Amino acid sequence: MNVCMQLTDEERVYLNAAALGDVPIVRQSLGETSCNDTLNVNCVDYMGRSALHLAVDSESMETVELLLDRVNFECIEESLLHAISKGATKIVKVVSMSCYCAECDLFI
Repeated sequence: MNVCMQLTDEERVYLNAAALGDVPIVRQSLGETSCNDTLNVNCVDYMGRSALHLAVDSESMETVELLLDRVNFECIEESLLHAISKGATKIVKVVSMSCYCAECDLFI
């Protein structure tokens, strides 16, 4: 993850929505991704936190589930470790299943 890149306005809105657990805005941002390539779904804030990391922080299960199918494996791994360190057991279960499934897809 490249922390030095400057975020676009769309990426700032996306990360802020993930941090707040604002599912409609995250969904809208992800929907616009298919039409417009200005949003990098794996972007990170100045502290190196991805949208998934921020969603784990806010303990927004719906946002976490929405992002799991979109972000790269590196974001998922880092967010799993973050969820473990927070003691967010429900999120750990959901994210770890996603890690397991993503890992299986790598070998197929």
